[in-house]
Amino acid sequence: MAVIDCDSPYPISGKGKVSYSFSSTATQAIANAVAKVQEQADVLAGLEALNHECRVECPHRSVSTAQYTITRRWSTWTSMWDLIASVFHFEWKYSGHVEFDWSANVRCGRPPHIGIEPPPSPFDLEPEGQPFKPGDFDMMSSTSGVRVLDSETQAAVPGVAVQFKVHSGPFRFDRGAQQARAVSDESGLASVPGTFLKTGASIVSATWADGTGPEAFFLRQSGATTFNLDIKGACDVSADDGNIRVRVHATDMAGRPVAGAKLKLEGQYDRRLSRTVVEGTVQDLGGGVYEGVLKAHEAGSLLLYVEDPLTEAAQSRWICVKPGKAAAIRIVGNTRPRIQQPYGEITLRTRLEDQFGNALDPARIVCSANGAEVPLQTVEHDEGRFVLVQKGHQTVDVVLSDKESEVTAQQPVEFPAVWLGRPGLVYEGDTYITPLYLAPPLEREVTEGQVKVRFDTKMVAFQKFSEAPDFKGTVERVTDAPGDTLLFNLAPEIALTAEKFPDGLYLGDVVWQCQGVGETCFSTSAILSPETPAYVDCLPQKARLAVACVCVNIIHPSFDHIPNRRTWERAINAIERRAQIFGTAISANVTRCCPHMSVRVQRTALSRQEIRQITQIVGTRGISAVSDSQKFSNPARFPNEPIEFGIRENCINIYVWPFSRANPNYRERGDTHIGPVAGRSTGLAGRCVIDPVVAANERYAVAHEMGHAMGLTHASAGGERFNLMWPQSNRGANLNEDQCKTIWAAQTTYPC
Repeated sequence: MAVIDCDSPYPISGKGKVSYSFSSTATQAIANAVAKVQEQADVLAGLEALNHECRVECPHRSVSTAQYTITRRWSTWTSMWDLIASVFHFEWKYSGHVEFDWSANVRCGRPPHIGIEPPPSPFDLEPEGQPFKPGDFDMMSSTSGVRVLDSETQAAVPGVAVQFKVHSGPFRFDRGAQQARAVSDESGLASVPGTFLKTGASIVSATWADGTGPEAFFLRQSGATTFNLDIKGACDVSADDGNIRVRVHATDMAGRPVAGAKLKLEGQYDRRLSRTVVEGTVQDLGGGVYEGVLKAHEAGSLLLYVEDPLTEAAQSRWICVKPGKAAAIRIVGNTRPRIQQPYGEITLRTRLEDQFGNALDPARIVCSANGAEVPLQTVEHDEGRFVLVQKGHQTVDVVLSDKESEVTAQQPVEFPAVWLGRPGLVYEGDTYITPLYLAPPLEREVTEGQVKVRFDTKMVAFQKFSEAPDFKGTVERVTDAPGDTLLFNLAPEIALTAEKFPDGLYLGDVVWQCQGVGETCFSTSAILSPETPAYVDCLPQKARLAVACVCVNIIHPSFDHIPNRRTWERAINAIERRAQIFGTAISANVTRCCPHMSVRVQRTALSRQEIRQITQIVGTRGISAVSDSQKFSNPARFPNEPIEFGIRENCINIYVWPFSRANPNYRERGDTHIGPVAGRSTGLAGRCVIDPVVAANERYAVAHEMGHAMGLTHASAGGERFNLMWPQSNRGANLNEDQCKTIWAAQTTYPC
């Protein structure tokens, strides 16, 4: 079902690829392959049109028959036998593939609140007529009607009884009735005259007269109500100021100013940067002019969105919030070089930030180590990266400064003399190995000495030490050392220097037995006259748990009460498979301390009445702004309009509801509250909403939203583009150690 709008064509295009295998002459094989390309191009054009909610080409013609153009028609012949067969017209088996480009022009109308492709039901209902007829703007007549069309041929179907119902607003049928019935005529039109009792807008639905089958929703509005909105003013603003003021002009269908509208204003940051939503206020200045005010201190592209909830009229505009003055330099991530190889260097990731944490140009950062300048290696994302290389053992004093201000920062970086290599994930009861390393001092040779390792006997037990096979000399353990201390005597055959071992000297492997759950700390030092400062490094030891199981509840419209039943069934089946990917992705990151995880999926179908109530809350167009999506995901923000149908407590609840593409600036296709949230009438639960087309087609989209429900925020650091939580969610399933810690802590939040 769709509302027909024949004003202007909308171009769509894409790329395709088909494989072929035919047993025939070469000439016939080419013809067969080209026919297959034509068929595939039609399919791709139809699917792309659905993504743009442009299903119908006037008059009532499906996009699947749209014209296309092949720019790369044929792959190369793969063998000499192909060429010989083509010359002599032998029958042969041809196989290969064709890559092609296609394009089509479609004409788009405003879609109903649900619809992905032409429905499989015997007939289709097309809302017909204009929202109002010229006349008294306070009391107007409107013919609410639908055209009954054959789903396959789009031909008009006469003699079908249709039931109409007004769900909200002042629109009424004959004698003030809220329900009416009509039978389709020879043109397929079933219409019922009606009247607006006062200025306003109404949601009207149409279904078969027996009350069964799909239900189409559409909006009817009177004159003197908002039809167009225009945003004026506010271009760029500094985050230090953060005050954004705009003028909004509201007009009705006749272009007349609309006063007294209850407009709402909000700002949403580009999803690649932030999930932040800024709520604004709107004041009626009279004469159809309104002033909107909001305050935003986060730098980035901010989408201003103004809407009249009554008529669903909306407008949006991008503005830029620029970073303020430099206030601090911050080091992001690890500052301990002995955590991972190469042990003789570390990459310092630095950010220059204003008072609100917004990043400025990192190329302004200057780095020095012990008074010597360290060159900037690279700029990635908002970070300036400096590689600090140090032989031997010492503490390096790093000073960071801004070229254009007096902002500075200091950070000591310790290169210790002795350390243990990290063993990876350790479970209670495991036996694990930590390599033992020594960094000789600068400007001095080591011919003898001792290495000391202290440990917590409650958490770990020493098993044995294996000397490195390549070590020239001996490493002998002192057997009468205290029970919580390992002491090794070093007797190298050659003098040890920092120049010879810039990444440290591998002495051997220490084998441990994990005794308990928690952090196990090791203190290491070298006795080289004098003893070096102790270096403490703590390792996590985990409880050995069974595979964690996460409960997922997919909440979707009942297939019996919406158009496009077969398409919705395919979409929900695909979403269920996509949800299972979350468990696979988490388990694939166990080396970064993620738990083993599985997913159990259940479904909850929304009733006809629940579908109607949601439509009245978010509108007939579907989700078109953050304020719509958060009515599903964040009920605390909208206590008077919570959507809580089908919620299962202590479970990740995924609502499947269409996101409107009517607003080209609104790019979101999913919204999830970070971590569990309580509703007005429900306890703690994960709450998500996602578009059915995106969820079914993008491999990691559902898993990405489930990650938010587990407490993960977006990954934004350089090098994280294949992270599961990267804002463009279809890139990969990697997770880092911090994310795995969050998942580990939340693994029992949604038990099966």
